[in-house]
Amino acid sequence: MEKFVHSNINKWIFFPEITDKDRFVIKNALYSSNLKENRSHYFNGRWENIYISHDLIPNIEKILFHAGLIGKNIYGKTVIVPRKDLGYHINEYWFNISRPGESTGWHDHKEGAKLSGVYYIDVPNNSGNILFNTEGSKNKYNWEIKSQTGEMILFPANQKHAVDVNRSSKDRISFSFNLYTLPLEELYQEDGYSFSKYYG
Repeated sequence: MEKFVHSNINKWIFFPEITDKDRFVIKNALYSSNLKENRSHYFNGRWENIYISHDLIPNIEKILFHAGLIGKNIYGKTVIVPRKDLGYHINEYWFNISRPGESTGWHDHKEGAKLSGVYYIDVPNNSGNILFNTEGSKNKYNWEIKSQTGEMILFPANQKHAVDVNRSSKDRISFSFNLYTLPLEELYQEDGYSFSKYYG
């Protein structure tokens, strides 16, 4: 695992032991025509977030497990990604499929979360990197990380970030989540991160 600190931006970057087969199964499940899903954050002609029950894509368990291990190493205490199969009323994880020409605007994640993270399931060349910003601007950034298939990045949940335009000819698929320390306070929002803070 590597830790980067730049312009007061903390980021932890690593490649968890997730196999090509696991990513293949997840990707195929996402494109299944009979998969029950919920969506949120409709911007620029597309739904930003895709919520799918853990039991429909059990391979994500490995991703969440590795995120929890690294989060515990960072904070020195147990961290979790809340989800319904653990008894919470919401799932604090979601998928994002960015098609050619699409991007994700500046935002941060839910108040109360300690860390946010992204795991890259399928990232074609030139399909958009993740951008970080500490200047408070919606259209400038001061740190960029090249997104790679199989890579996981953790960062503070209140850190502003965005994703550049997908300039490839294929879909870019990622899996995002929020990590909380215990004891966990009540979660009020029904989506993956606070709607009022999106693009804000």
